[in-house]
Amino acid sequence: MTRILSITFLFLLLGSITATPISFSHVLVLTAIGEILGHGGTIEQHIVLYLVMGWIVGPFIASGLTVATHLSMRRLVSDLGPLTVNTMNRLSLYLVSFFTTYVVTGNNMGFVASLVENGSWPVHHLVIALSWTLGAVSLGRGIWDYIAERVVRVSPQGVFSAAVGSSVTMLLFLHLSVPTSISHYILASSALLPLQASLHVIGWRAVIRVVVWSAVTSILGFFAAWLLRLG
Repeated sequence: MTRILSITFLFLLLGSITATPISFSHVLVLTAIGEILGHGGTIEQHIVLYLVMGWIVGPFIASGLTVATHLSMRRLVSDLGPLTVNTMNRLSLYLVSFFTTYVVTGNNMGFVASLVENGSWPVHHLVIALSWTLGAVSLGRGIWDYIAERVVRVSPQGVFSAAVGSSVTMLLFLHLSVPTSISHYILASSALLPLQASLHVIGWRAVIRVVVWSAVTSILGFFAAWLLRLG
């Protein structure tokens, strides 16, 4: 499994250095599939079906939940004063950040930990968690700025709604043991928020770059693992 992790982290490192968000789950899963097929193994049909649901149907589910949540939030704050709304915005963003982090960590680190052979819990989990934290406060800053400045800007209610819709959708697929992409869910959710007349800016070129770059690196990861395994 070292090959799978090495290929995945190489593409993620390139994405971080170039400040281009890449779907961790997509690259890791397709790289693992390439490794399995290169070894002569097979992928069961129900696994492919779950992946299709999580990666293609999932963004639509997240978008629907986001729109519903945003409508509820707007009705809730419509009769409140500015100070109360500001306080609610701050509290809601803190709460949803914890929820989103919990779900994303379960999605990403759970998959990585499952690939670590002969590791004893909780040692390798803690090592992965430490590395994850260091990456977030160093190279992750570039990704943060890219999303905030070039991809999407929304109101606090929009951020809360997109995070809730995306996190709930990811949690749903986690119960099916399907790794998904929070970045793609949030991008899909944010794309529908203008329908609710919120403060919203989408940098479509940047969005296309994220989607294309994730697709290209996932496909490259698949063929790299497959060819190396054949060799």
